[in-house]
Amino acid sequence: MKRTRGFTLIELAIVLVIMTILIGGLTIPLSAQIQARRIAETRADMQAIHDTLIGYAMSNYVAISPPACTCSYDSSGAYQSSTCALIGLCPASTSTSPTGISFSPSRHYLPCPDTANDGTEGPRNSTGDCEQTRGGLPWITLGVKGQDAWGNRYTYAITPEFGNNKIGFTSMSPAPPATPPTNPSAGKLNIYPNNTCGTPSAAKNVPVIVVSHGPNGRGARNVNFISSTPTPAPPSDTSKDELQNLNRLESLLPCGNNTQFVRANPSDAFDDLLMWVSSNELFNRVCPAGGCP
Repeated sequence: MKRTRGFTLIELAIVLVIMTILIGGLTIPLSAQIQARRIAETRADMQAIHDTLIGYAMSNYVAISPPACTCSYDSSGAYQSSTCALIGLCPASTSTSPTGISFSPSRHYLPCPDTANDGTEGPRNSTGDCEQTRGGLPWITLGVKGQDAWGNRYTYAITPEFGNNKIGFTSMSPAPPATPPTNPSAGKLNIYPNNTCGTPSAAKNVPVIVVSHGPNGRGARNVNFISSTPTPAPPSDTSKDELQNLNRLESLLPCGNNTQFVRANPSDAFDDLLMWVSSNELFNRVCPAGGCP
């Protein structure tokens, strides 16, 4: 009778080793692809947040009284611009309708940071300023996705003047002719290359910044945390660059200033993603043709 020869244990072991090597070689590129997809997804979500913040500012404003202006005309009925340069408020002549710049007497504002970990914007004080200028993203208020691709909440910071809902931010440029604002709003948030916070590199004097704490999520608040519980302290090996971007008390930040953020080269110690809205973009989108006086 012919006997059928099977595999020996040594042969099976060799096959398993080869399969392990092959699978391991495939796993590394696959994990890199997954990570790249999550980064791209988070960047796209942050761009949506960027656009929504601008939309929020367009829709939320406080009306103000237009500046005093007397329309004057010469003996022929022609408009005298030297007397009142707010062209949009005066007819070009005594026989024509108003033309020129459309002057909108309103000032706009942005939402306050989420301080209760519930996705809604935090409270303002009696003067209209946000009680805290760094906190969580008010994602429910904005109607955007509340977490990045790794399931962690965003950190959100704002310049005080841009969150005030009683005064609103004041346009630096452009402004209605001959009526330059006396107290233009300027962003106070800066982005540095490292936690020494010496000279801003990526951006300076911006109104608002949003941070994703990246793949490692060190110090971030995960979506699974109950809203009433405090955010856990970051691991002891968290880099100072990442610590500077966290939603923490100002005294706990390496720079000791909650208006300063870090955008460093990606590494094992730093993988945060930052998004911001510049003052120029905000004014050009929200205050066209000299609005936000």
